[in-house]
Amino acid sequence: MIGGEFGEVPADHIRLMLHTREGSFVQERPREVDLHAMTRPLPLSLFVETLSNEADVLSIQDRWSELACNDPFLHPMWCMSWWECYRTHEMQLRIMVVRNSHGDILGLAPFYLRVSPLMGRELRFLGDGIICSEYLSVLASPGTETEVTLAIAEALHQQGQSEKRGTWDMLDLDCYVSDDRCMGILKNYMQEHGHACHVDEVMGCWRIDFSEGWEAYLAKMSKSRRNKGRRLLKQVQSGGPYEVKWVEHHSQIEAFMNNLTNLHQSRWQGKGESGCFADPKFGKFLRQVAVQAIRCGRAHLMQLNYEGLPVAMQFGLRSDTTIFSYQVGVDTSSTAESPGVAMNMFLIHDGVQRGLTGIDFLRGDEPYKATLRAERIRTVRLHVFARYPLAHLRYRCWRTACEAKRLAKDWLKTPQKSNPAIEQEA
Repeated sequence: MIGGEFGEVPADHIRLMLHTREGSFVQERPREVDLHAMTRPLPLSLFVETLSNEADVLSIQDRWSELACNDPFLHPMWCMSWWECYRTHEMQLRIMVVRNSHGDILGLAPFYLRVSPLMGRELRFLGDGIICSEYLSVLASPGTETEVTLAIAEALHQQGQSEKRGTWDMLDLDCYVSDDRCMGILKNYMQEHGHACHVDEVMGCWRIDFSEGWEAYLAKMSKSRRNKGRRLLKQVQSGGPYEVKWVEHHSQIEAFMNNLTNLHQSRWQGKGESGCFADPKFGKFLRQVAVQAIRCGRAHLMQLNYEGLPVAMQFGLRSDTTIFSYQVGVDTSSTAESPGVAMNMFLIHDGVQRGLTGIDFLRGDEPYKATLRAERIRTVRLHVFARYPLAHLRYRCWRTACEAKRLAKDWLKTPQKSNPAIEQEA
């Protein structure tokens, strides 16, 4: 028996009430439990409800916001803004909400369902895809991570055993930290219950830890870069041609976004790239997020002017400890010295003054991140396949295609040796 605040429960049983809008059923069955992975007892009963319409989601939005207060890419301001801007007719909300026997929400998984001609019904995180949401996971009240994730995993397992009665064919969950506890529990549970699982490493995120203060951060840099950082920060703080502007009200958003769009697009189009803002949905999405972030005190929108013109800008979000630098724009043609570096030096110093502990530059291996002494965070993507025969066939085909793609990339990277006999004949 396992004892605790939920009462005593046999270690080889878990009892869940799985709710849908069409009805509910009780499932009790023995299963193996890794007691070493448990930090708290299994609950006697948890209720897993799947929300598939916006009215139901709106009814839990306050609690969702509480659970994601320090996870901006799991917050409804981000997820539901993305849903409004990027949903298509092939997509449906599938937010799995975990309640205790009193009806209190302990956690949730912000999923949506997309129907694919090849892979069938794909269950994914809200906000995935082209906008590159980071650090996605299952949300849970502190101390209930194991119970909440096991409840969601059991529900997914039950819903993925039959093509006709099931609700999904493949889970495609991107992008989460490789040692994320909840995602590790979910993956292990599904694998132990016969689901084919595959984890791929994706492009990492980069974070600077400045919890020991400004001078301790500078000490990580070379002498020349340290001196340059101090000089640029002094120039920005002294005023003169520089001016720092923060977006703190809804009325400032439009001008800020127009300037950010212009800086970002001019730089990327100069490299022959279309740029993120070439898609009007992207600008609309960020504007909606900005409104919500200002409302809940999580916006970190900064513009650095030089001689009255914007030369560096950041669209960021803020948790209690960290700045998440999501989108930037820099005028590399400006006469200002290294405006991008100047902005980052100011952001780091300002973060220290605010009592924050780090700035996260998120996904991408751009050289400036390592130059600023950011450390790479390993992130991964999880695929899980349902248990019925067609899903298993899809898994085999998908693995074969992935392996062929990998071999093709390796071949293209390898210098090809010429054939001397052919060269002689030519």
